[in-house]
Amino acid sequence: MRRADWYGDDSGLLSVRPTNTSDPGRPRTLAAGWDWKSGTLFVRFRGRELAQGVYADGVGYEYYNVSQAEWDSFRTAESPGDYINKVLNTKPYTPATW
Repeated sequence: MRRADWYGDDSGLLSVRPTNTSDPGRPRTLAAGWDWKSGTLFVRFRGRELAQGVYADGVGYEYYNVSQAEWDSFRTAESPGDYINKVLNTKPYTPATW
């Protein structure tokens, strides 16, 4: 996959929406997806609150060198935020371009 394929449209990219959360009233992540060809995990974080418990899409990040097992663990993690802090932040990552 080339990053440009997803520029401006993340609907096909972020297949898990919403993500799990340990804080349903204020989730850290809103959506995620994984590209097996490149081993890239895409995460859309929470943006500003629109109404009580309803959030706009926030910034996206791309995490590189993510295995299938790590993607599976992220999807089933009770707290994706904790998983990001403990596992994904040890990998190369950048703000998303999509």
